[in-house]
Amino acid sequence: MSDSRSDGFTIDDLRGMNPDRLFRVGDATVQRLVALAGGGFNGAHPDRLLRVGDAEFQQLLDTAEKGAPMDAKVDEKPAEPGEPAGSDGIELVNTDQAPTPPGPFSLAAVADNWVYSSGMGGLDPETGQVVSDDVIEQTIQAIKNTEAILAAAGCTLQDVVKSTMYLTDMADYPRVNAEYERAFAPHKPARTCVAVSSLPVRERMKLDTVAYKRR
Repeated sequence: MSDSRSDGFTIDDLRGMNPDRLFRVGDATVQRLVALAGGGFNGAHPDRLLRVGDAEFQQLLDTAEKGAPMDAKVDEKPAEPGEPAGSDGIELVNTDQAPTPPGPFSLAAVADNWVYSSGMGGLDPETGQVVSDDVIEQTIQAIKNTEAILAAAGCTLQDVVKSTMYLTDMADYPRVNAEYERAFAPHKPARTCVAVSSLPVRERMKLDTVAYKRR
């Protein structure tokens, strides 16, 4: 059994571990494994190794077991211009064509080809308030806002793979659903509709999406 240790875990402890366990093992362990392996994952966050896949993770463990001493220096991966340190390739998207996020989040985030849009209601981009108390007018505006966000990320409604719709009153479902269908037609992505007790700033509905960016 190897005596090489990484934050209290031996290499053998980690051998056979699926990459998603790295989220529970922690980032420091990942960095120590990278230092031991001396490979191309310097500065990698756990989700970086999650994406490389199980076989490559096991290969990293093999290399680490034979690799550099435990005090090997880990080179930090420099952040790309406009990319937050540690985001590991996540692109944050904002646009003045949609309402400014009212909290510590972006309008969308792009990881590889996937675009995740934040929940968006029927807010006026200029005022940040609902365009009307009418649920249909809010739905139309929410879809316009979502289209603007997706466009800023290089997508359209036709690229949406999954959407989630939130309603404060399920009695509104038939009318909101009809407006949604008109906007997305002929596309019919997977969808979930959730009833919620309330939404901010007098919103009666909200929409978020996951889209696949075609390159």
